[in-house]
Amino acid sequence: MTDGFEAMVDDARSFFAGLEKNNSNDWFNPRKAQYEAEIARPAKRFADLIAEDLSRITGRTHAAEVFGIYRDVRSSKDKTPLNPHLHILWSDPAGDALTPVWFFGLTSGDFMLGAGIM
Repeated sequence: MTDGFEAMVDDARSFFAGLEKNNSNDWFNPRKAQYEAEIARPAKRFADLIAEDLSRITGRTHAAEVFGIYRDVRSSKDKTPLNPHLHILWSDPAGDALTPVWFFGLTSGDFMLGAGIM
């Protein structure tokens, strides 16, 4: 039995490879439902499960944040509208600076994990 997250990683890597080549709303909009079903919803579920585990293991509350696909381009020279990656951050919702944060990043070619004190 699988948890479905392996499919999410494979689907995300493939999706982001296409997005890197075609970073436009014209390319994304017809594929938005695919993104939501195969990447965004599974990522939210994954983030919530990991937040529960981190809270249980560390004894401190960790809230999950799945970063959105849309970029804020108002003051950026790079006007590509979409983030071709999946980023998730787990942090203390109370903002305690000494509570470690945890990071997960996924692109078409890279997989990143990190932890540290902000």
